[in-house]
Amino acid sequence: MVTFPFHNAGAQVVTIRTIESSCGCTIAQIDRKVIAPGEDGELVAVFTPSERVGRQEKSLTVSTDEPGIGPVLLWLKIQIPELISISPRSLQWNAGEQKLEKRIVITSNINAAVFIDLGNTRKSGVVCHLEPSVDRKSYVLVVKPPSTGYPQREVISFKVTSGEIVQAYTALAVIN
Repeated sequence: MVTFPFHNAGAQVVTIRTIESSCGCTIAQIDRKVIAPGEDGELVAVFTPSERVGRQEKSLTVSTDEPGIGPVLLWLKIQIPELISISPRSLQWNAGEQKLEKRIVITSNINAAVFIDLGNTRKSGVVCHLEPSVDRKSYVLVVKPPSTGYPQREVISFKVTSGEIVQAYTALAVIN
């Protein structure tokens, strides 16, 4: 949430006609649309990151009825950290290799617990389960193929949550 204060320094009433967002992830709330001379107000921008990571730049375009003044562009710039690191990103078995379990280590990149939801990752029979640490700052994703007798690929999708932040990740299990 970002607050943009404003002040009507003119001699005329100003009406805010429209506020347009560059993305559905950003909404604007305003305390009033009609601002008398000398009055102050606030526009509050709320950004919902959903599954976004990295640098995000979103804008709001504010149009008024003030003569000679074009639309005003307001920017929200934020860096959203990746919640976790995954190592390795893929597992591989060779054809005919024993179908032993292999592991992916998932580690929190933030100083907070993360919660992982594997969802439905068992389409081809690959079996997955999580072994969380006590503090939930790291996990081991254990993966076992149903067979190594034929080539197959399984995308293992999961969601990671910490507080209100939710991010989607994938890992890959490959049998050559």
